[in-house]
Amino acid sequence: MLTQNSVAQNEIKCTCSVTTQATADYFLHCHSHYEIYYILSGDISYLAEGSCYQPVPDSLMVFPPNLFHGMKVLSTQPYRRYTLYFHDSVLPVELKNFLLAIFPSGSDAAAEPLYYPNVSSLNLEPLFSYLIDCEQMDSAYRDAMSSVYLQALLGRLTFLTPAPAAHTHTERSGRIPEILQYINDHLEEPLSLDHLSGRFFISKNYLNVLFRETTGTTIGDYLINKRVIRARQLLFDGCRVSDAAAMVGFSDYSAFFRAYKKILGHRPSQDKGNPQISTVQKQSS
Repeated sequence: MLTQNSVAQNEIKCTCSVTTQATADYFLHCHSHYEIYYILSGDISYLAEGSCYQPVPDSLMVFPPNLFHGMKVLSTQPYRRYTLYFHDSVLPVELKNFLLAIFPSGSDAAAEPLYYPNVSSLNLEPLFSYLIDCEQMDSAYRDAMSSVYLQALLGRLTFLTPAPAAHTHTERSGRIPEILQYINDHLEEPLSLDHLSGRFFISKNYLNVLFRETTGTTIGDYLINKRVIRARQLLFDGCRVSDAAAMVGFSDYSAFFRAYKKILGHRPSQDKGNPQISTVQKQSS
């Protein structure tokens, strides 16, 4: 299942939620903001660009922008977590690189650490709670205080050490990371199934099956979501809508418009050079 969570560029959003029902599918999504999950309890599994994680209580999952990922609840054991969304535009320019050091970056971000177990010693829960409390503040103070607590939280996370070999690949999925890397490096090109099959010397049927087993979605859905999220960032930066569509590989504007509205819930023009977008949350993971 594909889902999309979005926050405005000037917005910091933190929630605490509990899920007590198992889910049949991964709730997959890709977005243009940063995301942190602080897992307090539960029996869950995360997919991130073909890697599988099964985090334990008192652990963190961190996701940078443009990383395709999702979660599945494996049992009725209560899955309790804090979820934090934000854009880097809410951070001071001079501190941005330092505060975002925990997040993987670059086109091969999925190969870098995303999982941090045993974080209880950092006493993070009060900081997440303070961020939630900021929602009740007067608007004159809310943004400033949210930024202060976010910086304090990210500063604490710089002390973390990633877990070695925390994710798994099956032997059959060994080619998928290479294929994902190629797709992400060539989004602006016409990436058909025939093209990928020929380039990696894998039959189309086998490639389809292997890709879905590994990532939880199809090549087509993965590609469309990646292109839409990259286009959204171009629009944030002031790019014209038609130019953004072409720059991420959409040869047909009407197809781009339909995909954008389906995934994000609104028209592309609403995001053009405008950080004050409305929050869209079709399905929270």
